[in-house]
Amino acid sequence: MADESVSAYGKKSILRLSVSRAGIEDAYFTSPLKVMKPFREHGLTRVMIISVSAGIMAGDTQEYDISALDNARAEISSQSFEKLHDMAGGSASQHSRVTVGRGAELMYRPLPVIPFAGSAFDSTMDIQLADDTSKLIYAEILSCGRAARGEDFMYRRYFSDVSISRAGELIYLDRVRYTPETFAMSGLCMYEEYTHLGTFVLAGYGENGAGEELAAEAREAIGEMKIDGGASVLFSGDVVVKALAHGSEPLMRLEEKLKNLVESKGVRA
Repeated sequence: MADESVSAYGKKSILRLSVSRAGIEDAYFTSPLKVMKPFREHGLTRVMIISVSAGIMAGDTQEYDISALDNARAEISSQSFEKLHDMAGGSASQHSRVTVGRGAELMYRPLPVIPFAGSAFDSTMDIQLADDTSKLIYAEILSCGRAARGEDFMYRRYFSDVSISRAGELIYLDRVRYTPETFAMSGLCMYEEYTHLGTFVLAGYGENGAGEELAAEAREAIGEMKIDGGASVLFSGDVVVKALAHGSEPLMRLEEKLKNLVESKGVRA
């Protein structure tokens, strides 16, 4: 896990954000994190999180606390790809807590992560859905590194824990432990010949068996886009999509397609 490397900011970087039905309710952040002025459209609050640094460096520790309050509709994105720089034997970490209130809908869609050669990163994401009326679109795209520079899987470590609970009951858990120095990341059942992995969770859209239909439509979209992937329905009725591609663009298009599939059904908070 994170070591004793010292951040350039000398302290933990913190971002706290809560969005209500009317817009941003509260925002607090420390360097290098910032929150841009939101856009409002048809009751949806679009918020972009930016970092004024070149990326995540050795010793950096970031803490996110994001809330979509009851009946809010919010979309959280980032300004640029998340660059994990060479950490010269050190490491960095990011810990996030996300809550989605009753009747609320949150689309959490940061841009892809690029782990540079020599980087080591630990991430936790704890998402709490209040009840069956809470809706979530969660997206994560992880590259193999700077492939154009021949840095495929040259990072030292990428650890990630993502957990999603509804009314206190765990519905999804994804624990990633990637250590390319000791494991063939480009091998069978891993990335194989691909460079990017996308994970997308559609939670709260599976009422009355709708999850099966949504998963089928996601599989159809994957086939039409000629992406290697699949969709599964969890015991809770929620849908998880995993896909591999050459480059981030196909996965970002798939992400947008999944969002459109949900919206086409008129399923909104």
